[in-house]
Amino acid sequence: MFDDADYDELLRLARVFGEYERAMSLLTEREKMVQHLFCMEMLSVDEIAARLDITPKEVRAAMLSARDALKSGE
Repeated sequence: MFDDADYDELLRLARVFGEYERAMSLLTEREKMVQHLFCMEMLSVDEIAARLDITPKEVRAAMLSARDALKSGE
């Protein structure tokens, strides 16, 4: 049976998803990919660099850029 607690949880999840979508819209495609590989697949900087065929320095730059974009978008 669907009750008020279920409805509240759905609203909370919708808000979280909306915040996530808004945050991701602030990032470039490279930043999104780096964040995904780091957070979801738990790859190291060197592994991400190898996967994306970029340098570790570029990976770190994308991570810092993503962090700054997300902070400024708050």
